[in-house]
Amino acid sequence: MTLSPRPEPSLSLSFYLVSSSSNACDDGNCEEVDHPADCMLTWRWYQALGTRANAAVIMIGEDRMGAYTNNPYLNNPTYEFFSSVGTTFFSQFLNQTLLAIPYPLTCSFPLGNCSFRPIGRQSCWIYPQRRRRSLVTSLTSAATVLLPLTPENNYEATVLFCGGSNIAVDAWNPATNVIIDIPADSTCVRISPDGDAKWEDDTSLPEGRTMGNFILLPNGTILLLNSGGMGTAGYGTQDWTVGESYATAPIHAPLIYYSPNRTFSRVGLGNSKFDRLYHSTALLLPDGSVLVAGSDPHADYTINTTYPTEYRWELFFPWYYFERRPEPAGLLS
Repeated sequence: MTLSPRPEPSLSLSFYLVSSSSNACDDGNCEEVDHPADCMLTWRWYQALGTRANAAVIMIGEDRMGAYTNNPYLNNPTYEFFSSVGTTFFSQFLNQTLLAIPYPLTCSFPLGNCSFRPIGRQSCWIYPQRRRRSLVTSLTSAATVLLPLTPENNYEATVLFCGGSNIAVDAWNPATNVIIDIPADSTCVRISPDGDAKWEDDTSLPEGRTMGNFILLPNGTILLLNSGGMGTAGYGTQDWTVGESYATAPIHAPLIYYSPNRTFSRVGLGNSKFDRLYHSTALLLPDGSVLVAGSDPHADYTINTTYPTEYRWELFFPWYYFERRPEPAGLLS
């Protein structure tokens, strides 16, 4: 396939550029600075990022511009590296999984990077070996996490997927299908790509969730928050949308997943005060709390609607904040 040539870097094409803060500051006056010399080589919308062992960043896929689903005109089945090595690399795997590669999911493993998107019949693509393994699953916008590597599991890298949406490939057209009526999935599956690479059913969620965020906590448990109970990511102007949102039934209650015994619990957890749907996120902070922000199922800034553009953020404080601080033990005098 032929891609449009890269235009000259400019502020009007800032999505091509790498940006950073010019100076660290704490007075709110930091300025963002573009670095044209570090410009990406092609348009990449809904791409995935992965970190390699040498600290380089691999940028994988996706569209040349935004769309609800991918198509041959928009498809960008290539990957490149930051800092740039001066070329892009074609991937037949990405080309063959055209409908499935918006926001491909990536995890770093001891034996390489694995990139795969959970929809329909797909494969696992391992970099740098560039080998494939056949996988089957049917989830979209699933919460995804690399489970803790511990002596008890022999440090085997295992990925857990929970929720998402179970939608047939021919049912993705929002012009002919009422996406918002599709219930989110509640199933969970796990896989160890560097091991036997077989899908294994895990404990299901208490309710279906799409667009959830998994966060690894310092004590080895896993927090799941944000989510919608119906629909998918995305927005539009069809008469069945809620405002413009393709998702509804926001879920405010977080969950904790205990990996060794594969159980979920929400005992003692407070609920979020805000609806967190498309474009919401969460991040573990250095002090052990979790920053929760975002939600914007709209083409532009929109208020006075059911699910407005959300600029309010929250801090989630896990229960270990209310326990005694750990202390060193068994140290040499």
